[in-house]
Amino acid sequence: MIKKGMKVGSMLLIILMIPFGLMGAQIKGKIQSIVKKSSTIQMLNLKTKKVEVIQFGKQTKYVNAKSIKDFILKDVILVDVEKGKEATKIKRVLVELPAKMIADTKLIHSLVNGDPGKYMLLDARPAGSYNAGHLPFAVSFPVTDFKKKVSLLPVDKDRLLVFYCGGPT
Repeated sequence: MIKKGMKVGSMLLIILMIPFGLMGAQIKGKIQSIVKKSSTIQMLNLKTKKVEVIQFGKQTKYVNAKSIKDFILKDVILVDVEKGKEATKIKRVLVELPAKMIADTKLIHSLVNGDPGKYMLLDARPAGSYNAGHLPFAVSFPVTDFKKKVSLLPVDKDRLLVFYCGGPT
């Protein structure tokens, strides 16, 4: 109960005593499944190692993705959510590459027009995108099939490997 003449510092103490579980939280996890019909994501919480079910909806904002359709299994995501409510924001965590490891279009153009024995061009997009069109000499190597496709990698460890995809990594 707040009494007349109570100090502002006391009021601040009351606000800080709200249980953390009632406030929103940010959860980092790895997607295990997405069910669009029920608007849910099942993910492994990377901190607690427990499976969590996250709801998304029309009000959910997406970062590094246009919509829920851009997310795939095993994506690492950061979810802003309040217990029992839809996620307010879902962010796809992207891999940061050092600048020296990012090839510009000039380099790729020179590779494609050069000797294909000196490099291996790997298309990391889903197979459907690869089948719709790809760079000359590119091998389909979807990220989701990495373990299945690893045998396609060259034995020669000095051969340049160039991966490309449909957007930011």
